Amino acid sequence: MDTNQGHQMNFVFLRGRAKAVDEESDVWMDLFYHMLGDNDYGEMVCFGRDEFHQIDKKFSIRCIGSIDKYKPEFKIDFIFARGGFGNYNKFLKSHPDIKKMYYGAGVRYNPPNDIYYDIILNDCEAHLSDCMLHHPDSTVTDWIKPAHSNFVPPTSYSHEYDVCFIGNGGRAHKGHNFIKSTCPGNIKMLHLGITSEVDMLPNVTYRLLARSHMSEWIGKCKIGILPYEGSDSCPRAMSEMLACGIPVVALNTVNFWHNIYRDVIITDKENFWNTVNKILKSDIDHDKISIRYSKELSVHVAADYLKKLIISKISI
Repeated sequence: MDTNQGHQMNFVFLRGRAKAVDEESDVWMDLFYHMLGDNDYGEMVCFGRDEFHQIDKKFSIRCIGSIDKYKPEFKIDFIFARGGFGNYNKFLKSHPDIKKMYYGAGVRYNPPNDIYYDIILNDCEAHLSDCMLHHPDSTVTDWIKPAHSNFVPPTSYSHEYDVCFIGNGGRAHKGHNFIKSTCPGNIKMLHLGITSEVDMLPNVTYRLLARSHMSEWIGKCKIGILPYEGSDSCPRAMSEMLACGIPVVALNTVNFWHNIYRDVIITDKENFWNTVNKILKSDIDHDKISIRYSKELSVHVAADYLKKLIISKISI
């Protein structure tokens, strides 16, 4: 599909802190780039340090020590705000006539009422009605967070491990305590992320990897798990494991669009490991999962979806 649709637009993408630029598999950078048609131009803006990267003729990354100093060198047609960063509010308010889109995960799902957003992306049913109530004049629509496009199915699945757990060890809501206190000793687990108390279990293998190297290790597992709590929403680990072709067992405390992520099996804490064991004993069609992800949830699908929403607003 040609996302340009005959339009030529200039975008400002407000990403967040500058440290995101250091991550070679930043899903937002990947998504923003794929939203751009051949004749579009986009600048991703981060705060926290001063530097500039010209990626190619249609995309650049500008890091600003203070966002108050940001003055684009082009006419802005649309602003995407990766939500909840108060640093951007002054800039957003200084462009009241520019069309805007907002997305904020977890506790940042609901943008402040003092800034009007034409489109608000909502990543789970639990937040939808509240967001629509607070922003009746905005288009509040469902949203899926894709994996970076370098998450691809491995050439083969070794099933060296039973389950893959992707968790940031510094964040308690990722379920580390739940795993440590309840995980059966006969389940071989691969933990990818910052080390935590989970890694003290004798049945857990820990690897700290750049996200660009995670696919091959995810492919060593039969299924993925998401024992996250409700303070998180639409976790990217879910899309990353699906993109690699493994189904995911998630706690019912994880917020996401259940009817969209069809290869995610939902359960509660009492039945979590029984559900895991049931899936482990079943035949899994990894190719079917990865193909369905590619057709329905990938970064290319997400970019096309956002571009259509944007064009619908620009054309009004």
